[in-house]
Amino acid sequence: MSGGEVHLVGTAGMFEGVRAVLRPGERLTIGRSRFVEMSAVKTPLALRVGRQKLEHNSAFRRLSRRHLELDYADGENVVLKNLSRNGLVLDGARVSTVVIPFTDFVARPRVLRFGANEEIRIEHAPPGVRQPN
Repeated sequence: MSGGEVHLVGTAGMFEGVRAVLRPGERLTIGRSRFVEMSAVKTPLALRVGRQKLEHNSAFRRLSRRHLELDYADGENVVLKNLSRNGLVLDGARVSTVVIPFTDFVARPRVLRFGANEEIRIEHAPPGVRQPN
């Protein structure tokens, strides 16, 4: 099985409630920069709090501008890369770069933790199942 969508669901921190889809051939960067695909400054929480307050928040500043990247270029594997000095944890283990076969997401969701309190669940959704926006 290959070529399915990988869904990212924010479960804690600035990204709580935020959803994104990664399709075969795509790459997605996550961080606090407004120029990344999944940006902490564009989350509902950030928009409520305001950029000025966020910039003075130490937890927000622990999130790098470009913190991590998920690359699904080949449609078979998701390559997860830590782009930050602040670290990245996948399923409880600190990682720098790891290749995750798509079939792993079918078997079970994976959990990313980064920054001060950020958590994103990565999962597979069967064809035809749409994640709510």
